[in-house]
Amino acid sequence: MSLAAALGLAAACGRTEPAGSAPTRSASAGGSNAPAERAVHTPHYSLEVLSVEDCRTGGVDAPADGSRRLGLELVLTPTSDVQVPANPYYARLLDEHQQIHEATLGGCGAPLTPALPRRGQAARGFVVFDVPRGSRSFTLLYMPEMVGAPKEEASIALGQP
Repeated sequence: MSLAAALGLAAACGRTEPAGSAPTRSASAGGSNAPAERAVHTPHYSLEVLSVEDCRTGGVDAPADGSRRLGLELVLTPTSDVQVPANPYYARLLDEHQQIHEATLGGCGAPLTPALPRRGQAARGFVVFDVPRGSRSFTLLYMPEMVGAPKEEASIALGQP
């Protein structure tokens, strides 16, 4: 699925940008014919997926019936002087059925905690999603709010983790 199609889907799902907001740029990694490239570089940051894991959860933290909890260990590194927030809630996961899954809490190790790393400093941690058990192919979408810079959505095709 192309990034343009993913963005179109996000718009169709009711996500809108505020009037007068900065234009959006995009960068992507991976693709149907590409090897499993799990890093992307934008003009202001780089994002890498270090691992994709099925999280072991139970009790109160367990996902709903018919779902599984998927954890992505990420590294976000600003590459310019623009502040790039490391925040799990700027991440979304798109599955092969064109459904967008929002991040949730817990179950997979140290979370990507909200932070403002400086140029060259890496923020590292897990972002967790509850996804249907039958879903197998995913694309990570990450679009942080940055002050003084246009929005930049990073897209990393994960394929079948």
